[in-house]
Amino acid sequence: MAATSKKPVRVWSCDRKLRYGIVAESWQQLHEKIDSKFSLGGEDFSVVLEEDGTLVDESFWESVEAQKRLMIVRKNERWQPAPVPIPNFLSCSKDLTCDVADTSDTTDAPPSVAHHTIHMFIELQNNPAALALLNLDNLELIKDIDLDEILNSEGSYGLDKEFCKKIQDMSIELYVKRRTESEAMEYINLLKESQVTMPKP
Repeated sequence: MAATSKKPVRVWSCDRKLRYGIVAESWQQLHEKIDSKFSLGGEDFSVVLEEDGTLVDESFWESVEAQKRLMIVRKNERWQPAPVPIPNFLSCSKDLTCDVADTSDTTDAPPSVAHHTIHMFIELQNNPAALALLNLDNLELIKDIDLDEILNSEGSYGLDKEFCKKIQDMSIELYVKRRTESEAMEYINLLKESQVTMPKP
């Protein structure tokens, strides 16, 4: 009998308003946890990929990657594309209030800084161009993280060290540039304010 392994995924309601991190060892356990988290009371539902609506069944579940976004579709509901398809972490800052599935299956709780940073690396590995959209807080997290520490953790999900190092180097450059621009704008604004308040000779 093949050994089972825990797989963390993110499950969203069809309207994308409810989002839970779930860790499941099997397709059956996934269904049981979805029923419990979303208070479905045994109601029938389908599971699809959030990104394109592909139906997920028991056989396809085996190939679903960790941290994948799934969606439940109940009766009288149907999948619709997201209005703006952007990575989840782009709406998060240092308060880390976004939803991230973790290996303890805890939901509605802010993840750790390391977990959030690992999640950003996972998303960037799939979409490197998203680095340009990161805010200063997230760039700072990436530039300051100890890569050896997170890559040796159980939740690194096979991240490529060379890729992560390149992303970190690019984040440092982008952070310095953004910080310089921000400080320059602050200085310009101070000059404008001083000119407004300065009495005429």
